[in-house]
Amino acid sequence: MLPLEDCFIWLHMTQVPSKLERMEIRKAIGNRNIPGADSGVRPRGPDYLVAHACFHCRKSWKLSEENTATCPECGGSLHWMGRAFKAPKKSDLEQWKKVEALWSAGFRFVPNTRWREVEPYPDRLREVAAFIDNNREHPFRVKE
Repeated sequence: MLPLEDCFIWLHMTQVPSKLERMEIRKAIGNRNIPGADSGVRPRGPDYLVAHACFHCRKSWKLSEENTATCPECGGSLHWMGRAFKAPKKSDLEQWKKVEALWSAGFRFVPNTRWREVEPYPDRLREVAAFIDNNREHPFRVKE
C-alpha cells in the first residue's frame, strides 16, 4: 500500500479523462442509455385555454381553442375573444359595450408583446368608432 503522500502525487500525475472519454466509458459499461430515433407521435399536451365571452350576461370563461360552447347562463353563443382578453367588471356596462363593438368590428385580444408599434385599443367607448376607422389594417383584426 502506498503512503498517503504518494497517493496525492499519483492523483496529480494521472490525467483525468475528458467529458467525451467519460461518456464513451459509461456507454461501454452500460451506464449511459442513448435514446433511439423518435418512436412516433407524441401525445398531445393540454389544450390552451382561450377567453370566450357572452355579451348578454357580461361574463367570460376560459375554454379550449376549438370549443364552440354556449353560455351556461343564458344559452346564447360564446364569442372567441383571444388569449389576452381581460373581462371588465360585470357592472361596467360601458366597457362591455366597448369590447362588444371592438369584437363586432373584427378585433381580437391577442398578446401584443411582439407588436410594440401597434396602436393600443381605446380606453373609452366614445373612442371606438374613430379607432375602427383609423385601423382598417390592424394586425389584431380578423380579415373578413
